[in-house]
Amino acid sequence: MLTCGWGAVGSELIQVAKEVEAEVILLGCHTASHPLVQQLAERTPCSVMGLPR
Repeated sequence: MLTCGWGAVGSELIQVAKEVEAEVILLGCHTASHPLVQQLAERTPCSVMGLPR
């Protein structure tokens, strides 16, 4: 799990996605290979999309 600043955010987003039974998470990241997108993609029950600027 990524811990350099994104750990808490990632964990919270994962929990919310599970609680609301999300179908997709959209993140305003510069690239789909952003560490937060990668962390979420491995641990969420739904799709994760990183949207570039």
